[in-house]
Amino acid sequence: LGRELAESQQKMDTSLRVLIEESERPAPRLLWDVYERSAHQQSVVQQLLTLGNSNGGESSLLNLNDVLSGLEPKMQKVLGIHRSLSLKLRPGVPLILANPAYLRENLLRLISDARQATAEGATVEVSTAIVKSAPGKYNAQVVVRDNRKVLPSSAKERFFDPYYQSRPGKRNPGFSLAQVYQFAALSGGTIDVEVSPGEGSAYFLSFPGADPYPAPSGPEGLHIPSIDVHVTANA
Repeated sequence: LGRELAESQQKMDTSLRVLIEESERPAPRLLWDVYERSAHQQSVVQQLLTLGNSNGGESSLLNLNDVLSGLEPKMQKVLGIHRSLSLKLRPGVPLILANPAYLRENLLRLISDARQATAEGATVEVSTAIVKSAPGKYNAQVVVRDNRKVLPSSAKERFFDPYYQSRPGKRNPGFSLAQVYQFAALSGGTIDVEVSPGEGSAYFLSFPGADPYPAPSGPEGLHIPSIDVHVTANA
């Protein structure tokens, strides 16, 4: 039923687009509004279909540092020219098993959320880490940190619920973070959020490291330096 609705919505969008393009005079604003609302509804339907999908896709061995480095231009584009991106990539992060396309999509969802929640001039920090999960077991972790205004303590418990809106509005149906949560679960990982008064918020997206993985040097591997990359878009 959902797929039939999505196909019907797509056909309606195409018809509206053709009508607008073939109009001999400027299309009335009302027609544009109908098209925009139709496109938004199609987006909502697609997100609902994603939430209903229990298939995590075909997994591959991935290096999170390589994925983030390759995704850097798109992350900065999502942030726009008024926000900057700081990458802190720690060497030696274990490989993970995940669908590469889904991983990139969901990383961009976190970046988009940070953009919407921060003021112009903000810096969004994306880092990788190695987290010990059990004796001889290590997780690879991505941390997305920003300086957004602190949310109510009650919001933390509902952050990843479908339909929850930390910033209510007709353009924000509340599915984005729920999709990230679903992707993490289907990939055998987890996602959590940390809210620090006066400092902002951080998302912790963790994946089990692919075996075998050598233990990092130093206690808990904390003495391995990270590679810092700071990017600011030109206005």
